[in-house]
Amino acid sequence: MKLVLLLVIDNGSVDGTYEILRRYAKTGRVELHQYPVYDKKQYALVTEMARRAASKHWADWVLNADADEFFLPVDRTLALREALEHIPATLGAVTVPVINMTGRPAPTGSGLGRLVWRDERPEDTLLHDAGLPAHPTFDAIHVGDPAVLVRQGNHFVSIPSQGEPDARWAIEVLHYPWRSWTQFRGKVDKSGQAYANNPTHTPSPRHHGLRDYRFLGAGALERSYLYRHPRPGGLEVAPPGLVRDTWLDESQRCLLTSGRALLPAELAKGLDDEGDGAYYTTADWDDAATIMRVAIALDQERTTTLSALHESALQARARLIAEFAEQSRQFTEQEQTLAEYRHAHDSITRSVSFKVGRMITGVPRWARDRLGKIGDTG
Repeated sequence: MKLVLLLVIDNGSVDGTYEILRRYAKTGRVELHQYPVYDKKQYALVTEMARRAASKHWADWVLNADADEFFLPVDRTLALREALEHIPATLGAVTVPVINMTGRPAPTGSGLGRLVWRDERPEDTLLHDAGLPAHPTFDAIHVGDPAVLVRQGNHFVSIPSQGEPDARWAIEVLHYPWRSWTQFRGKVDKSGQAYANNPTHTPSPRHHGLRDYRFLGAGALERSYLYRHPRPGGLEVAPPGLVRDTWLDESQRCLLTSGRALLPAELAKGLDDEGDGAYYTTADWDDAATIMRVAIALDQERTTTLSALHESALQARARLIAEFAEQSRQFTEQEQTLAEYRHAHDSITRSVSFKVGRMITGVPRWARDRLGKIGDTG
């Protein structure tokens, strides 16, 4: 088993990503597809790719990854292929933790050299410290299956999990969701438009992507971007809850100098720290924190109200569905009773005894009619 192929869907990118992917596709290591519609049907696209990986490429394991996720063995001395080779296929599906990588915010750039801190802050302080409601949900990797279903976000699949692998072969995901202000703004705008274009997809009022889209509309998204990073002046030493992890940046630089990179020029662009532009200052962060603490509190109040209304609407819908189901059941029972009555009636009217009975009861009536007529003529 080797990790030899990436199945990639480009979802209408306009920043040169598709052209870069085409160059990688020519190496034979990327199978490239396009889906230029912003409709947030990620689950359908990923399901299609996961099934294709099994049916067309005979994949042993399938890793459904977003563009900002890097799957790595927890033991960095291992290659990902080695870890997967030791995970029994009988487990079916395995959950892997997702860790946000953070660091100094910047207007532009890839961020690999800046975002070198694992965000392991306690979740109960995350909203106050960074304006984030929670850490990311785990991802699911799974064995190849041409009938698999992948849920929105890649967090759950239809293949049951039969347990977790031995800790020696554990896998985790390093997540880089906000690499620069320019990248983050574009991501939020496209995601928000996609939800607006797909009215059948109704995420929870607490959905982080929709919250960011509200901040974008209110002109507060750049401050939100700053606030979710640690305060720039406090990164000389490890801030509380952040753990330094430079492995990805260092490994990519080693790959570049080793001569083994598929497209060295493209990799070099991604590692160019000068593309980060002018850094934000501590004063910028303090201003963002002051405003965002108020904005987040107001948004939380709004979200709580909407969530309560949403829950009430769901309960009312469930009651209506239950009432309709009960009425349908009663109607069906009545139809069955009526059908049984009709069947019994037809059986009786077709029976010999019923016809004879009618003949017997018919004689006295005929006789009375005839006698009546005789009496009238006499």
